[in-house]
Amino acid sequence: MIQSNALIPIKLAVRLCGISRQEINRRIARGTFPKPYKLSNRNNAIRKAFYLKDLHEWIKSPHTYLQESFKPENGGA
Repeated sequence: MIQSNALIPIKLAVRLCGISRQEINRRIARGTFPKPYKLSNRNNAIRKAFYLKDLHEWIKSPHTYLQESFKPENGGA
């Protein structure tokens, strides 16, 4: 059994969530998908992964999910 704190690569996240990589990136930008964890210390890290527990939270309610640290740029209006 996979632990809930396991890191899941984006390819597997695509399969688990049933949406494309491009859609995942759009939702991350909007704050409606969990933020990925960078697997490199560099700012332009290409390899990213998601915590399985975060993906489970998104799968439970994909239409109402909002990143905890996400703040809309327009002040929430």
